[in-house]
Amino acid sequence: MRRAIPVLFLALVAVASGCVQQGQLANPSAVYCEKQGYSYVIRDMAGGQEGYCVFGDGSECMAWEYYRGSCSPSGGSICVDMCGDGTCQKVVCLGEGCPCAETPQSCPVDCPAAGGYVDVTAEEANALLNTLPGLVIIDVSPHYAEGHLPGAVNHYVGDGSLDETIPALDKDKTYLVYCHADSASILGAQKLVDAGFTRVYRLEGNYAAWVAAGYGIEY
Repeated sequence: MRRAIPVLFLALVAVASGCVQQGQLANPSAVYCEKQGYSYVIRDMAGGQEGYCVFGDGSECMAWEYYRGSCSPSGGSICVDMCGDGTCQKVVCLGEGCPCAETPQSCPVDCPAAGGYVDVTAEEANALLNTLPGLVIIDVSPHYAEGHLPGAVNHYVGDGSLDETIPALDKDKTYLVYCHADSASILGAQKLVDAGFTRVYRLEGNYAAWVAAGYGIEY
């Protein structure tokens, strides 16, 4: 009998394990991919495993993106990119032709962060400059004459010039703030936010990031 007990125990464990595996919920994105007649594969990525839906034409999408309707078998986007139209597309449909969902990160020009300013990269700042004619660029540094972003105005935050100017600024406009140091640009952007401005962006990496990205400057 002493030998029979371990065997019975192992059998119960095996049955229990089988029940757990059988009861696992299927990945909705995988089910959707395969129901459409495509192949679902799992790949080892730098950040962990990721599921992909592979289409008949050889193109592929991340499975969850295909499930949410943000990509198609051709590899193109099903939704319509409306970034820059002045409206933050927060609630969208999932059918073809619907606006793509927008966030302060994916479309800062249409979706400023509520209650604060938005940090943007040099590339995103350049997009703001090219798509928003009314953008006001404020250099809050004392180095304006040594080079500045195209069209920028200088209101140095360190001597009170920005504080004196803020009451005269138009709160309906969009502002991009930068300096040569994070401490000053953060202070300048926050001053605008505290004064009630709702469309405020700060150039992440400041003037150096803009120059490193290869964009033009003025003197």
